[in-house]
Amino acid sequence: MPDERIKERLGISRQTAEQSFNKAIRKFDAGKPLKDRESQVLKVFGLSKMWQFVFDDKTLWRDFVDLLVAEGALAEESRSSFESVSTFVSLYALNIMHGARLKMASGKMAQLRLAASEEFGFLRIKAQIPVSDTPKPLTTSVPIFETALMADDHCDPQILTIIDEPIPAEIDGDRLVALG
Repeated sequence: MPDERIKERLGISRQTAEQSFNKAIRKFDAGKPLKDRESQVLKVFGLSKMWQFVFDDKTLWRDFVDLLVAEGALAEESRSSFESVSTFVSLYALNIMHGARLKMASGKMAQLRLAASEEFGFLRIKAQIPVSDTPKPLTTSVPIFETALMADDHCDPQILTIIDEPIPAEIDGDRLVALG
């Protein structure tokens, strides 16, 4: 969680929040009562499952361009002019991951889905991770890939509305659209 968000949500620094969180975990595990701040910090960081994405399109783009330069496929002086295809690369990554399934260490499958971030509407990939099978299947949704692309500008809304199975998508210009 960014420092600014910690300050906004809790009114304290990252260092103070980390100390409060660690103390709250120890007290929670020991069954001891928590102070108001400890309870608040625990809810924000632990119980609310404020997951951070694993990587983003800026990292993907930087690593991709660095690889092209290192392999001689792109001249160093062409980096800035090549920037014009970064949106396509982000859309391509989203399209490839959308609908994929990952086998977890437990043997269970996690479904990857295209989504828009709740806070700002950026396109992202979330993993639907199985938590429990009994009495009925229960999953939690964890963001793994975040982009700086606004869903309204770069995605057909139909793709984001279907819950049961991901809709196949393709890239049309600078938008993801339903395949069909």
